[in-house]
Amino acid sequence: ERTSSYGQMTLSDSGRRRSSVALTGENTTFIHEIKLVFKNRAFLWLLLIWLCGPSAVFILQSSLVLYCKYVFHDAALITPIIILVQGMAFLSLPFWLHISKTRGKRMAYNIGAIGLAGFTTCLTFNSNRILGYFIAAGVGFCLIVVYLIPYSMLPDCVELDEHMTGRRREGIYVGFFGFLMKISVTLAIGGSNLLLKSTGYEAPKESCGVSLDMASSSDSGQNEATIAVIRMLVGIVPACFFVIAALCVSQYPITKEFHENLVKEIAKDKEKVERERQGDGVRG
Repeated sequence: ERTSSYGQMTLSDSGRRRSSVALTGENTTFIHEIKLVFKNRAFLWLLLIWLCGPSAVFILQSSLVLYCKYVFHDAALITPIIILVQGMAFLSLPFWLHISKTRGKRMAYNIGAIGLAGFTTCLTFNSNRILGYFIAAGVGFCLIVVYLIPYSMLPDCVELDEHMTGRRREGIYVGFFGFLMKISVTLAIGGSNLLLKSTGYEAPKESCGVSLDMASSSDSGQNEATIAVIRMLVGIVPACFFVIAALCVSQYPITKEFHENLVKEIAKDKEKVERERQGDGVRG
């Protein structure tokens, strides 16, 4: 299997690839630190997963109010829908933790991502409020995997980096995660606004900072192309991102078995370094 062969290669060859600078404790340049990060193939896949998953959520969130306003014709529905989604996400946490521990992180993410893709696709074609609540509950049930699983994969990538370089470098990996989150927000909101503008979307009129159109339950007369794009932004578009994220997870090389072997190898590395230090102390 491809991931298994990658794991065996990484664990067996990491000692030869390990940086001499890292082992000697000398200072390294920022560029060198970044290059070491991009040698971690598992982390590169995780970055793609982290980019696609939250981007899909941000696209969905940024258009959900418009969906309630112009598809359900009631902007006030956004409040119970958000409460329902967040409540289901909280209640589903034990389930996803169980799936992650028993079936693996990749399986948990794939189930959740495919579920999200299915539910959001339904939003594209739905106009019924009652069915909308059921779909929102399904989205909420699966939504937590977009954040839970990547964050649980991040320590595995850090441990793989430790085995490859001989050092713990959590800070730079967490920094990449935070930076990519900002990129996701920017691309999702900016892209959504550009799409809506291209269809002739008319922004709600405001008075003293209060949106008059959004406060009203009546339709403000958006054209059919704009309504279609709003449906796509809460449906097909995020669904595509969820599917891409699931495909990336399938390529993520750190399996449960590989991680167990990785932890053992790190322990051996630490014992070897400790013996070398003791030997140097005796000779000194």
